[in-house]
Amino acid sequence: MWRLVIAALLFAALGCRGDEEETAPAQPHSPSVAAFGGDRVTLAELQAFLDGFPEDRQAEVAPAEGRRAFLRNYLLYRAALRLAQSADYADDPRIRRIRDREMALRWTEDRIASYQAPPITDAEVQARWALEKPLDRPTRVRARHILTADLATADALRADILAALSRAGVDAETVFADFAREHSIDEKTRNKGGDLLFFSRDGGEVAWLLAPPAVLEAALAMRNVGQVSLPQEGPAGFHLVMVTGRREAEQRTLEDATPGIRAALAQERAAAAQKAVEAELLDINDWTVNDGVLRDLRVAPERE
Repeated sequence: MWRLVIAALLFAALGCRGDEEETAPAQPHSPSVAAFGGDRVTLAELQAFLDGFPEDRQAEVAPAEGRRAFLRNYLLYRAALRLAQSADYADDPRIRRIRDREMALRWTEDRIASYQAPPITDAEVQARWALEKPLDRPTRVRARHILTADLATADALRADILAALSRAGVDAETVFADFAREHSIDEKTRNKGGDLLFFSRDGGEVAWLLAPPAVLEAALAMRNVGQVSLPQEGPAGFHLVMVTGRREAEQRTLEDATPGIRAALAQERAAAAQKAVEAELLDINDWTVNDGVLRDLRVAPERE
């Protein structure tokens, strides 16, 4: 509840609320929720004030004791505001600057909102979906390979790897990586245990530069992680391949994609609206700036 107290006082200080007459016009038919001195607080007035807070803050007022506490805080706010007004705080240059900034901010926000007014339609979502749908991810695998000079070496090495894997408690990928570091003749991947990272049939990944297509196709065709392939012939010799990870194809439906598409379209629309309002307010290219004078602006020192 203390957050509501601080927020109320901040709203008053920042001019977000103005006075109570400005926020909630007098409604004689609204019942009084409280009276103090010769004044009264109507339910409509209190409701209008509460409606200005985010829903999570409003939830704090839900219990009965929360409502009474909020009313008390509102009375404190009104009393402080009236005393401030009687003390001519409204004419204080500090308050004027704050109110001017807030007015400019509110006008800009409302103007940007007016450019964004038309809601995002289902047709817009479907059009973006048609563009993004080809970006669905195909099946991807991660693999390691060992390059040997000839088929006999590959067969013998495969037998040694399978024997090592048959021991209880060993990690298949670690075993294969250790064999790759010791026996592979591929200079590009040997020190990394033959790791080819993740790749798909799209052909855009680094793996397609590190191993021949036949070797990668063999890995993509393997269903079991930790399986060691038969020797695969390539231009530089024979490869043994182990799949160390597998990600099945991801195909989103329009229903799955709609929230993300709407959010992206809203962000794009907001950025376009902001640029439109900035262009409406001023053209920075028409400005002449005296940098020599600008350097005389006193600012706090830069932090290290």
